[in-house]
Amino acid sequence: RLKISKEEKSLALFLLKQRKELTCDRTDGVPLKPYQDYIIDSREPDTQKKICELLKYQGEEQLFRKMESWTLPRFPVSGHDLRRMGISSGKDIGRILQELRDRWKEGGYQESKEEL
Repeated sequence: RLKISKEEKSLALFLLKQRKELTCDRTDGVPLKPYQDYIIDSREPDTQKKICELLKYQGEEQLFRKMESWTLPRFPVSGHDLRRMGISSGKDIGRILQELRDRWKEGGYQESKEEL
């Protein structure tokens, strides 16, 4: 019988699930982008650590080093900002935030609150 921690089990399941689905796409010139997008979309606090482990598993040593030093950018817009603009429906706020987040990701996480 093998005894592993909850964290180790979670990491193993993540690696098994994502090893083929989440790979770098070198055609767009930004091989880290799919991994960064996954981290941005994830709600789990340790996703970047899991992505680093996935990159090691995939043999992507250079990408692993870049990902290890990458700092997760903070999304500049919040639901409070939208409420101040007069949007009151929770569903509308959620939909608009997702649209803005998608646009922010497409722009390489560079756009400010005002630009969005």
